Amino acid sequence: PHRDNSDHPWSPLEGEFRIVPRDYLAAYTDWTYNPEVSDGIETWNMGVTINPDYARAFGADRFGRARFSSRALESDSSASPPKLGSFSDRWSLNLENRYVKGNSSTMNATLTYVFSERWSAGIEQEYEWLPGHRGDQKLLLRRDLHEWVMELSVGRDANHGANVLFLVYPKGLF
Repeated sequence: PHRDNSDHPWSPLEGEFRIVPRDYLAAYTDWTYNPEVSDGIETWNMGVTINPDYARAFGADRFGRARFSSRALESDSSASPPKLGSFSDRWSLNLENRYVKGNSSTMNATLTYVFSERWSAGIEQEYEWLPGHRGDQKLLLRRDLHEWVMELSVGRDANHGANVLFLVYPKGLF
């Protein structure tokens, strides 16, 4: 159909939505939609995080997702973590489904525990919904080095291969 865009293709539309009905609960979704194709959804992520405020202070992304990986570090390096309190203040749980058109559809579950203002640990399980694929498991230990972050990750990938990753990077880089 004819569109008034000077005969140039439209760029994909992006959207995100986050709702925090309680201070310990956040639900979110984000998507990319291409109006130039009939089945225009290119990506769609949705999830829920329990105890998101505390998770955000220790490396979650802007939606409160509590993944402790280099992809989801908080970009604001000046943010100070909340004071540690009871056990319930120290953990977060994230459940998420991620869809990438023609590539993958995965379900992730992450449980994170914060030992102190500088140390945290997490366990992540990923399951790929596509036939013939399996999930990944990962254990992660993270240390806040003030302006830097140090991570040690031990995992098992979908092909049952073990991997160990040690990273040191500037806070807010990812």
